Amino acid sequence: MIHVVAAFCIVLGLMFASLYGLRYFQQKQWFSKLGLNPKKLEVLESMALDQKRRIVWIRHESEAYLVLLGSNQDVVLKGPVPYEPTNVANKDRIDDQNLIEVSA
Repeated sequence: MIHVVAAFCIVLGLMFASLYGLRYFQQKQWFSKLGLNPKKLEVLESMALDQKRRIVWIRHESEAYLVLLGSNQDVVLKGPVPYEPTNVANKDRIDDQNLIEVSA
């Protein structure tokens, strides 16, 4: 009987250790660096327009979309736009072609 309880405790310990290991590796994003779990959807930027509406830049793989999220409906304002990640030096550069006017 003692052998069964000890074996059960060892199995539970191994399960918890593997769960902890998977969480650790996921937090370190090692899976995405290896290409095993690439992020396909990412919120690039978000801004609240008022209490009910929000405008969001969303990236899906290599395309970006500008979406207006509201209380009744969601509207794609612009997209798909080719998206290439920029480095930190070019992040503040404004491209006049990609600007749009939103009237309330």
